[in-house]
Amino acid sequence: MKQKVLLLFFVFILTGSLNAQELNVIYSQTIEAIGGQERWDKINTLYAEGSWRYPDGESMEFIYKSMYPDMARLDFIVEKEMHTISRYGSRGWLNDPKRIFLNYDKLNAAEQMVVNEGFLYVNNLINYREKGLELMFEGSIRIYDREFWMIRVMGFRDKEELYYMANDTYLPVMKQTYFEKDGQFSVVNYQIKEYSNIDGLWVPKEMFVTSQHLNVIVNFAGYSFNEYMERGDFRNPEEPDFTNNTLGLTEIEVQSYLHEEIPISKNMGVQIESLTNREVRLNAPISANSNMFNFASGTSVQSLLENSGWAYIRLVTDHLNPNPKIVTENSETTFRRPISSDFSAQIVIPSKQEVEKFLKEYRRSGRASIALEAIVQEGKNIYAIFKGNYTIIDQNS
Repeated sequence: MKQKVLLLFFVFILTGSLNAQELNVIYSQTIEAIGGQERWDKINTLYAEGSWRYPDGESMEFIYKSMYPDMARLDFIVEKEMHTISRYGSRGWLNDPKRIFLNYDKLNAAEQMVVNEGFLYVNNLINYREKGLELMFEGSIRIYDREFWMIRVMGFRDKEELYYMANDTYLPVMKQTYFEKDGQFSVVNYQIKEYSNIDGLWVPKEMFVTSQHLNVIVNFAGYSFNEYMERGDFRNPEEPDFTNNTLGLTEIEVQSYLHEEIPISKNMGVQIESLTNREVRLNAPISANSNMFNFASGTSVQSLLENSGWAYIRLVTDHLNPNPKIVTENSETTFRRPISSDFSAQIVIPSKQEVEKFLKEYRRSGRASIALEAIVQEGKNIYAIFKGNYTIIDQNS
């Protein structure tokens, strides 16, 4: 399949930055223009059908699904075989990419991310707060005879986004996603040529997707909201059994072991809600972890998040004998909003490749580290985000 390069040349003039009040007005009008926050808050899943075509005329049908907060999936047929591009959280994957994109192995790490996620358009302006993201207003830009407001979205693990809104309609007309991985960079452009109004919500009808290795026209024929979907539908099917382990302890035994290894967890009343390769979730009651304002104390929240990482490491190293010592290093917790009820911490499960590299290094040297993320979330609201490095050390060394 031949991929062509499309270079976009813009004539533009940047204006000065706006004050905070004006910027808030621009953001509010943008959200109102695409249907309003209240309507979008009621949307948990989105289903769409359509087609995309390449400049040489080749086209294919697709089914697109997305699920709150950050999962998306595209299924399509190439040469009578089904293919999937999907993203689960921050991880994107494309099954059999070498069949779809020539010279895939020659792409750098960031370019492979573009290929793996390039068709998966998501408007992250709608619920950036719940996703723990931040906005920066860049001012305005003139492209030929039209003026656009620009909003940058930051806080992703390995990318940033820049949205362009027409100053007459406030509808986003383009999103640029800047990918960075291993010191390498790449960018993909989503230019929205036409919108559809579905139940009062404005969604893309026709869109150009371009980058150094992408050049396609995407058409959405129809949409449906809030259809039933499973989270597992968006995960790489190779990932659920990535450890090839069976935990040698029951959840109750792990909970007791956790209380012994980390005594504060017992005082906090920490309970194991889920401990599987697909999900690690710990719970703590507000009654044992509140401060003078009847909110969960920061120390308790951070401890629960850290403990969830510890439980996950215990799971993926269960097959090692003896079990290695687990140490947490360089951790950081960002608090988004106060917690006033019982709360749970869950791990953002890393990729199969990350875990395999982690275990391989341990087998080689008797010591290895892996970066983990954990969140406290209820419904659509994220209350706290934890990032930390977990090191395992051979107890015989």
